[in-house]
Amino acid sequence: MAPADQPTSQPILAPALWSDPDVRWLTGAHQADGHDYFLRESYEELLWWLLLPSLLRIAADATPARTAIAHLTATIHEALSAAQAAKYRIDVLTAPPPAPIPVPPLKAAPIDERPAAATAPEIQSETAEQETADPKQKLVDSKQASPKPKPRKTKPSNRRSEP
Repeated sequence: MAPADQPTSQPILAPALWSDPDVRWLTGAHQADGHDYFLRESYEELLWWLLLPSLLRIAADATPARTAIAHLTATIHEALSAAQAAKYRIDVLTAPPPAPIPVPPLKAAPIDERPAAATAPEIQSETAEQETADPKQKLVDSKQASPKPKPRKTKPSNRRSEP
């Protein structure tokens, strides 16, 4: 899982375009606290405008495919999720994704060195031994295991006993 300050997918807008003054103006790019930020709404509008040729190609078909429209919508949502994950910072959004951490492959132990697992007959014989134990001993064990009931407190009666 990617850290919160790293984008999770490839941006629609090429990183080189962020240096274009028109793109910066259209997205509301501004500086704050030493970082360049952009406005979400302006960015979303620009993304839809960039996808307009694709929408027109879909509309030109005799039977437009709903899956193609759903794919474009998903692309916009992914780009907006990446922007939110980047906290609307241009430098974080355009940064290359972090390199994956190499994980060494696991080596399986040779068959001779693997520990032997309990087999079904061994397990069955253990349970059978437990079931055939002395029933009197089971009764004694169950009495020791169960807590003794506490004596009930009785209220003193107001009646006087007659001789």
